[in-house]
Amino acid sequence: MQCRGGATYKFFPDEIFTLIPEGNLGNTYFGTTPEESDLMSGNTEAQVKVVNTGVAITTIKIPHPVNIETIVSEIALPSFEKIDSIFIATVHTE
Repeated sequence: MQCRGGATYKFFPDEIFTLIPEGNLGNTYFGTTPEESDLMSGNTEAQVKVVNTGVAITTIKIPHPVNIETIVSEIALPSFEKIDSIFIATVHTE
């Protein structure tokens, strides 16, 4: 079920039938964030730390007003290698 504006809706209508094989359908690939490629070179006042699966945490000190800006980013791309193993059909009842 999905919820939009307080109302719930089925993700798939009743007449849609799907067969999904066991196991993983694909993978998740993580890319280099702009913060990693641009700011980790050390030519800036930004501090960049990469944690977990590629989450880049960037902190930048701002002198006035005194503040620390924090930016968190990640680039993730899901794949779907088993797309040809999925079967989706519309069932007509009359």
